[in-house]
Amino acid sequence: MVKIANATTEVAAEKSIAEIVAILTKHGATEIMSSFNAGTAIGLTFFINTKHGDLAFKLPANIDKIYSILIEDCRLSYREEVKARVHKQAERIAWRIMRDWVRAQIAIIQAEQVEIEQVFLPYLQLNNGKSLYQSLDGGGFKPLLQGPESSRGV
Repeated sequence: MVKIANATTEVAAEKSIAEIVAILTKHGATEIMSSFNAGTAIGLTFFINTKHGDLAFKLPANIDKIYSILIEDCRLSYREEVKARVHKQAERIAWRIMRDWVRAQIAIIQAEQVEIEQVFLPYLQLNNGKSLYQSLDGGGFKPLLQGPESSRGV
C-alpha cells in the first residue's frame, strides 16, 4: 500500500496549479510563472511585495521523486505505457501536496502567527539562481552554524 499523501487523487495537476495560483494571487502575489520540463509543470515562481521589497519564491514539484516512491512502494516493474500512467499520477500527487501545503501556510499567515517571508524563506530565489535552501545545503549550512553562538551552546 502506498503511504504518501494524496496517493489516490484524481485531481488534475492543472487544477491544483490553478488553485495554488488563485491562493497566491488572493494573498498578494504580483506575478506568477510556471517552469516546465518536457511539457510537465515542475515549479511555480511567484513575486510578492513584502516589507523587504519584491521577493521571488520558487515552489518545486518533485514529480520524479514521487514517481520513484510509487514504483518502489508497489514493487512493480511496469511496461512503458503503465509507467506513463504512474508518472501522470505522480504529477497529480505532487501538485495536490503542494496545493495543500500552500493552503496551510497561508492559513498560518492569516492567523498572524508568521509572516510570509518566514514560511516561504527556503524557496527564496537568490541572485545566483538557487533557492536559499539550495545555497545553504550546498555549503553544509556552514554560514548558519559558524561562530561562538551555537544553538547547542557549545
